[in-house]
Amino acid sequence: MPESRMSSAGRDRAHTKGERSESQAVDRRRQAADGKDPERERLTNDLWQYGWRCLRKWMKEGTIAARCKANNVPLTCFDSEVQELRRNSYLREDLAAAAVAEAVQYFVDVSKPRGYWKPHKGASMRTYFMHDCLYRF
Repeated sequence: MPESRMSSAGRDRAHTKGERSESQAVDRRRQAADGKDPERERLTNDLWQYGWRCLRKWMKEGTIAARCKANNVPLTCFDSEVQELRRNSYLREDLAAAAVAEAVQYFVDVSKPRGYWKPHKGASMRTYFMHDCLYRF
């Protein structure tokens, strides 16, 4: 409907909607200029939180070595080391933070942009990412 035939409320909504989309476009351009990409930040945060929770849980349960073995990830550790991970929350946090930080950076900068993760092959993004976290552990 031409703007001249719209009611004043309709014109106001159209202008507001147009202003909102222009504002969003300006925000996206500003973020791109700042080097910030909201989608990338969401992905980074999601992977970080997921990896952090999983690795700490597996270390606390004492299943980290078994998970590495099941995923063909080489890991040599003694039973005493697994037990120390179960007892020591600070150690779990430090190891999880280091592994997840490296894995997130690699996934966001290399694996996803270069197409190493292929969703059509059956592994979800999180499954693929956690496999990388295990390698970095």
